[in-house]
Amino acid sequence: MLGILPDYRSGGIGEKLKLKQKEEALKIGYDLMTWTYDPLQTRNAYLNLSKLHGVCNTYIRDCYGKMSDELNDGLPSDRFQIDWWIASDYVNNFSRIFYKNPQLLDTWHINNEGLPVLDGHFNTAQILSEPAYYVPVPNNIGELKAENLELALDWRYKTRAMFEEAFAQGYAAIELHKTSDAAVYYYLLVQKNTLKIPQ
Repeated sequence: MLGILPDYRSGGIGEKLKLKQKEEALKIGYDLMTWTYDPLQTRNAYLNLSKLHGVCNTYIRDCYGKMSDELNDGLPSDRFQIDWWIASDYVNNFSRIFYKNPQLLDTWHINNEGLPVLDGHFNTAQILSEPAYYVPVPNNIGELKAENLELALDWRYKTRAMFEEAFAQGYAAIELHKTSDAAVYYYLLVQKNTLKIPQ
């Protein structure tokens, strides 16, 4: 388990800890590190994908069963498994590729409570063939859960369906894009076989 006390968050400590782990793992010959996190926790998503350049194409439903702590209470403990290919060019010589107009897998709107709602247009039977897709997630699932647990659960189940289907069709999550709108952020999914990592 790795965590940062609340008073020390947003100071880059998490990234420094992971980079130190990487350094030690490389010394003893590892080329892959893996761990899990809740895909609706956008702070962790930004660190794991956008900063460390981990990759995820594994979605685990209710990974830890029912959890009653403040972070997890009320939602199935779904998790992304991050694969961090610490000896790869993708991680060590990272070069961002800009994908033109990634297609949204589902649209969203703001309801009468001022909360983001997924529209539910994603079809699990559709064939995905674009170079890149966006999956929207609420920017702060903790606040959303406190305001409307039923809506938070709706985000869990609908994003679960999108991630599972995209991963099954060969896509991987590689970045979290923050938006000026701030109600939602977007996971960027691309075809995994285009990345410079072991396949």
